[in-house]
Amino acid sequence: MPCFPSSFNPEFLVKLEMKNSKLKKLWEGMQPIRNLKWMDLSHSKILKELPNLSTSTNLYDLDLRYCSSLVKLPSSLGNAINLKILNLHGCSSLVELLLNFETAVTDLKDIDLSHCSSLVKLSFSTRNAINLRRLNLSYCSSLMELSYSIGNATSLEELNLSHCSSLVKLPSSIGDVVNLKNLNLHHCSSLVELPSSIGNATKLQKLDIGRCSSLVKLPSSLGNLVNLKKLDLRNCSSLVELPSSIENAVNLMNLNLSYCSSLVELPSSIGNAISLRKLNLSHCSNLVELPSSLGI
Repeated sequence: MPCFPSSFNPEFLVKLEMKNSKLKKLWEGMQPIRNLKWMDLSHSKILKELPNLSTSTNLYDLDLRYCSSLVKLPSSLGNAINLKILNLHGCSSLVELLLNFETAVTDLKDIDLSHCSSLVKLSFSTRNAINLRRLNLSYCSSLMELSYSIGNATSLEELNLSHCSSLVKLPSSIGDVVNLKNLNLHHCSSLVELPSSIGNATKLQKLDIGRCSSLVKLPSSLGNLVNLKKLDLRNCSSLVELPSSIENAVNLMNLNLSYCSSLVELPSSIGNAISLRKLNLSHCSNLVELPSSLGI
């Protein structure tokens, strides 16, 4: 069947689990689904649309992994005020996700959009994003920029943008994500620079910029990241220098600069990074000498 029969009444349905279904749609029109808490339609590869979800006020977990024909989500999802987990991993036809509904999705904590290779637009309203903790956009190869509205996700702790090969820049509002602890930009090969506002994300502990081959320099505000413990810059083949403010990253323990083939020198201030335990400079073919401040 392409959809449920017209006689189907989901009024008392609590969980809908239909992995690998052959449905193109669930049902016609609007159904009373106020008791529905879990909906799993993962791997439903010919599912093209979701029904009107206006009555889904208790929906907690929506799993749409590998629904590769799904192009968009209904705006009525905004009524799912208790939604905590939204999994869209591998929805390769999804072009945009606009969480700007009039009714706020105030409890949303985890969004997985990894491997959504057609995604070009993602935006949030303030109330939609206020409790968001984790956002995974890895392998979104068509995403050229992150919406300025990311700054509304003030509770966000983990942002994964690895392998977003078309991403050119981050918005200045990234500095408003004041609770960010882990930022992964690994293999963002088109990324040219980081905004100076990154220094406002002072709770950041791990920053992975490895294989960002177009990145030329880092902002001096990097030194404001006093809680940064790990900085990965391996294979940043266009990186020419490190900012002298690196000395202010007093909790930095691991700095990987391997295969930074354009790096000519290290700032003398690096010796003041008092917590540094591991410094990887392998295959830095143009590095002539090390600063005396390292005590080597």
